[in-house]
Amino acid sequence: MTRAGPDIIPADTRLTPGAVSRHLTVLYDAGLLTRTRSGRVVRYARTALGDALCR
Repeated sequence: MTRAGPDIIPADTRLTPGAVSRHLTVLYDAGLLTRTRSGRVVRYARTALGDALCR
């Protein structure tokens, strides 16, 4: 399972951290991601539904 957050993804894309955060929130709200907060860091991971859609 790959975990990523708005601080990691922009390095591989041309998106701003704010744009990545908004996209991740939409995916979270749709039930495709879980999120775990540790202090100021938020990590996202795919749910079983997100995994199924990636197959």
